[in-house]
Amino acid sequence: PLLGMEKQKPNVRRFAAESLAFLIRKLRADSLQRFVAHVVADLNGCVDTRKVDFRDGLALLFFECMRQVNSQLHSRAAGTLTALLREMSAQQQQEEAAGALEDRAVYVLVASVLKLCLHHVQRDTAQQLWAVLTMEFDAHLGRAQRMEPHSLVALTGLLATATVVRKGSRVADYAGLFQRCRSTFELASEGELLAYERLRWLTALLMQCGVAEMVGIGRVLLDLAVEREPLERILGMALTLARLQWPQWPQIMLPYAVQLTVKHWQADRLRLLLFWATVFQLGLVQPPSASGAGLSAVLTRRGHVLFPAAAAGGGACGVNVARELLAWLAEPVAWGDVVRHPMALPAGGGEGEFRGFDSTDEAAVCTQLATRSAVLEVIARVAVDTPELMRSLEAFAQELTQAIVAVTQELAPVNAVLGGSAGQEEGGEEEGEEAAAAWADDEAAQALGQDAEKAGRLYWGAYHQAAPLVSLLGRTLRLLADNALQMAAAAEASALLHRAWLRTLDNVVAAHPANAALMDGLVQVGSALQFLASAKAQPTTALGGAQLASLLPLVERNLGSFQAALRLTTLQLLALFEQQPMGDGSGGRCEMISMAAALEATDAGFDTHKDRMNHLRRMAVFACNGNVPALYRNVFPRVALAQLSVNFRPVWADATAQLARLAAAAPELFWASTWRLLRRFDDERRLIEPGLTPAAKAWLRARAAECAAQTAFGAQPKVDGHALECPNAVRLARVFAADRAQASAAPGARLQELMARAGGAEGAAAAATERVDYANVQRLLLRLLADHGVAAAERHSRPLVRAFLSFARHALDWTAAFYRRGQVADDLELGAACAPR
Repeated sequence: PLLGMEKQKPNVRRFAAESLAFLIRKLRADSLQRFVAHVVADLNGCVDTRKVDFRDGLALLFFECMRQVNSQLHSRAAGTLTALLREMSAQQQQEEAAGALEDRAVYVLVASVLKLCLHHVQRDTAQQLWAVLTMEFDAHLGRAQRMEPHSLVALTGLLATATVVRKGSRVADYAGLFQRCRSTFELASEGELLAYERLRWLTALLMQCGVAEMVGIGRVLLDLAVEREPLERILGMALTLARLQWPQWPQIMLPYAVQLTVKHWQADRLRLLLFWATVFQLGLVQPPSASGAGLSAVLTRRGHVLFPAAAAGGGACGVNVARELLAWLAEPVAWGDVVRHPMALPAGGGEGEFRGFDSTDEAAVCTQLATRSAVLEVIARVAVDTPELMRSLEAFAQELTQAIVAVTQELAPVNAVLGGSAGQEEGGEEEGEEAAAAWADDEAAQALGQDAEKAGRLYWGAYHQAAPLVSLLGRTLRLLADNALQMAAAAEASALLHRAWLRTLDNVVAAHPANAALMDGLVQVGSALQFLASAKAQPTTALGGAQLASLLPLVERNLGSFQAALRLTTLQLLALFEQQPMGDGSGGRCEMISMAAALEATDAGFDTHKDRMNHLRRMAVFACNGNVPALYRNVFPRVALAQLSVNFRPVWADATAQLARLAAAAPELFWASTWRLLRRFDDERRLIEPGLTPAAKAWLRARAAECAAQTAFGAQPKVDGHALECPNAVRLARVFAADRAQASAAPGARLQELMARAGGAEGAAAAATERVDYANVQRLLLRLLADHGVAAAERHSRPLVRAFLSFARHALDWTAAFYRRGQVADDLELGAACAPR
């Protein structure tokens, strides 16, 4: 009871362990074995509510029996550990079907004692423990070879755990451990648990061993594992090593991944595609450095993975993976179904499937959309013939453009309400009221996803479900521009880019301007066109001033968007064009767009927000002196008002001060811009922007936080001042279990994440973390009008009062009943004051 079978204070449990240890050391071998069996029986019979504390108390007891001062072990340490291992083996025969090792109390007890001892001793002293472990392992290996593989499961798990404790610093002979790990792969019979534990042990050995051991026995063991293990198990181990940032992954594991991909592509291409997409997103495969670091036989100088070409007679190299990816990209898809398909978040915190999403059917439109996103992710990092890749990407971009045009025409009845919102922004008060009434239309509400299921949707509704298609087009354009600069025929590359550029501007931007991925793709294409034109010393007509005059009105609303990525990419796109001259007759070009782009490119932090606001002050000077061209009239107020949505308080005061200067210099422009934004708060649906719903962003944040928590080093709890867990061992076990489950399960979970991330470019993770405080923005707008908009608001007093009353009613609950209660209170107070004394 003093060790935790009954509730005890930590100091009592520690004193009991130290006192009993002195007596247990005096037991002979047979008596010690009987004592261990007795306490293990008590542990198995302990009630569940006290089992953890009792197990930790027993771990302290046996640790005190084995420890000695000055990081040494007692002479009875080897005998005590041997007794524990033999009792664990005896219990294992009874618990053969008991499930994972972590659920077996005796195994966890022995593992805790072993970790406590390894934390206590140095490498030289730890060899006494390794001698006992390896001796018991060799004894049980013979039984496992006689068709009893379950006898090795617990010992293999202990060796895997001991290998990573203290980051492998307690291991002196990696070659011996590699040889014993190899023997587990050579067994004629195996079980599921042994297969799991031996792969975990192999992963631990690879993570901790040196280059010399890896080049020798390590490669032989990897060859055997790749040959004997199923594809999903090897992929799970490779993902674990990649997520743990194993520095030798490109040199050692990458060739095996290429070999497995070529071998199994025809049978399991979807699983392999998702594996490569995950690996590339982790950023572990990089171009080799000048010193030769990161050099691999299957990696080009640009950091692209080199798959072998197809052999003439088939065989091991019968599949050309690069061409298979291009052919996959060219397969026809019914893209129009994307607006009719219910894209919903998975139920149960990410463990379920999409409603209507069949992960086993590659013909489903959502599966096709997610897989095309993964193909673009992978093909960007694979060595492919550049002209062939460019032609395939250009054809795919054309197919997406046609699909987007068809979807836009299908949604034409709601485009007037959902798309431009022109009546709400630019029209007068009458048009604004008519547009507000139109927003209540049932068809518009349905298209926006305003129903009982909206909280679980990925996208707001049918209209915004076209956002993944537009984003996919943007990513295709970006990849097209990246590879255009690698083509030897610059004229052909320029022609391909020019066609894609004009086709996108003419058919897509007008209907879907508010998409950060599309704007980013256009920025890359425009930059590539600009570079190719400068190489020929000829200006390009695609980036002239006339094109800017036609494009800016289409994307001007993006400058006031609450999405920082959308504002930045739009300004970067506009800055590529030839700018209009200043209105003062000096002949210089107006720098309003470039200053706004520099502002958005500067972080809003404690160290950089002053630089950010300096750009805004320069813009305010240009806007207030009256020399800005008419085309740029709304640039400064939109960008300045968007700063109110930045989650950094010092920015709000600076933005308000610059808007106050605009109110004094151009009151009508100040009123039109501020009132346009304030009217959007009348209905929450006016604040909706294409892309993910808040629920989808929260789901992405949860997924990212879960993955980050798995790979993070965390402080582990201690038992009475002793380290019972090792952060390195916990991290490896956590990541290995998650990756193995993901690799073995159906690819639905990974497709779900790809489907969600299809709503944005590589900044999707950043977009998912953006949280706009809409109530604060509305409050700042009302204060701005109250403090600095008096002159401008005199002509618009009625709509301003109406907007304030709407804010008071929704935010402060100032209803008619509130006013009546206030009036009654005032009457009572007045009556009491006038009553005779």
